[in-house]
Amino acid sequence: VIPNNYGQLPRIKDLWLSDNLLTGTLPIIAEGEFLFLEELLLNNNDLTGSVDESLCLIRNNTVPGGQLGVFHADCQPSADGGA
Repeated sequence: VIPNNYGQLPRIKDLWLSDNLLTGTLPIIAEGEFLFLEELLLNNNDLTGSVDESLCLIRNNTVPGGQLGVFHADCQPSADGGA
Protein backbone atom coordinates (compact mmCIF):
# COMPACT_ATOMS: atom_id res chain seq x y z
CA VAL A 1 0.00 0.00 0.00
CA ILE A 2 1.23 3.48 -0.84
CA PRO A 3 0.93 5.73 2.27
CA ASN A 4 -1.21 8.87 2.06
CA ASN A 5 1.78 11.09 2.84
CA TYR A 6 3.94 9.83 -0.03
CA GLY A 7 3.80 13.26 -1.68
CA GLN A 8 5.53 14.89 1.27
CA LEU A 9 9.00 14.10 -0.02
CA PRO A 10 9.96 17.71 -0.64
CA ARG A 11 12.67 17.51 -3.27
CA ILE A 12 12.38 14.00 -4.70
CA LYS A 13 12.92 13.87 -8.48
CA ASP A 14 12.50 10.17 -9.28
CA LEU A 15 10.12 7.75 -7.56
CA TRP A 16 10.33 4.20 -8.85
CA LEU A 17 7.71 1.93 -7.29
CA SER A 18 7.42 -0.60 -10.14
CA ASP A 19 7.31 -4.33 -9.49
CA ASN A 20 6.58 -4.06 -5.75
CA LEU A 21 3.24 -5.90 -5.51
CA LEU A 22 1.61 -2.69 -4.24
CA THR A 23 -2.17 -2.81 -3.71
CA GLY A 24 -4.89 -0.28 -3.04
CA THR A 25 -5.30 3.11 -4.65
CA LEU A 26 -2.91 5.88 -5.52
CA PRO A 27 -3.36 8.65 -2.93
CA ILE A 28 -4.22 12.18 -4.05
CA ILE A 29 -1.34 14.63 -4.26
CA ALA A 30 -1.97 17.80 -2.29
CA GLU A 31 -1.08 21.26 -3.54
CA GLY A 32 2.63 21.92 -3.15
CA GLU A 33 3.67 18.26 -3.14
CA PHE A 34 6.00 16.64 -5.67
CA LEU A 35 6.98 19.95 -7.25
CA PHE A 36 10.36 18.56 -8.31
CA LEU A 37 9.13 15.11 -9.38
CA GLU A 38 10.27 14.28 -12.90
CA GLU A 39 9.67 10.53 -13.05
CA LEU A 40 7.03 8.32 -11.40
CA LEU A 41 7.00 4.59 -12.16
CA LEU A 42 4.09 2.53 -10.82
CA ASN A 43 3.76 -0.23 -13.40
CA ASN A 44 3.54 -3.93 -12.58
CA ASN A 45 1.68 -3.53 -9.28
CA ASP A 46 -1.89 -4.36 -8.24
CA LEU A 47 -3.13 -0.80 -7.75
CA THR A 48 -6.83 -0.14 -8.30
CA GLY A 49 -8.92 2.87 -9.19
CA SER A 50 -8.15 5.70 -11.57
CA VAL A 51 -5.37 8.23 -11.73
CA ASP A 52 -6.43 11.29 -9.78
CA GLU A 53 -6.45 14.62 -11.56
CA SER A 54 -3.79 15.85 -9.11
CA LEU A 55 -1.20 13.67 -10.88
CA CYS A 56 -2.37 14.78 -14.28
CA LEU A 57 -1.97 18.42 -13.25
CA ILE A 58 1.68 18.08 -12.26
CA ARG A 59 2.29 15.95 -15.33
CA ASN A 60 0.92 18.66 -17.59
CA ASN A 61 2.86 21.39 -15.77
CA THR A 62 -0.34 23.29 -14.99
CA VAL A 63 0.71 23.49 -11.35
CA PRO A 64 3.45 26.09 -10.88
CA GLY A 65 6.74 24.24 -10.81
CA GLY A 66 5.23 20.90 -11.87
CA GLN A 67 7.88 18.97 -13.75
CA LEU A 68 6.54 15.41 -14.06
CA GLY A 69 7.58 14.27 -17.53
CA VAL A 70 7.63 10.47 -17.21
CA PHE A 71 4.66 8.65 -15.72
CA HIS A 72 4.42 4.88 -16.19
CA ALA A 73 1.41 3.10 -14.75
CA ASP A 74 -0.76 0.12 -15.61
CA CYS A 75 -3.94 2.14 -15.24
CA GLN A 76 -5.97 4.44 -17.43
CA PRO A 77 -6.77 8.01 -16.39
CA SER A 78 -10.41 8.97 -16.11
CA ALA A 79 -12.05 10.27 -19.26
CA ASP A 80 -12.61 13.74 -17.81
CA GLY A 81 -9.26 14.42 -16.14
CA GLY A 82 -6.65 12.13 -17.58
CA ALA A 83 -3.42 12.67 -19.35
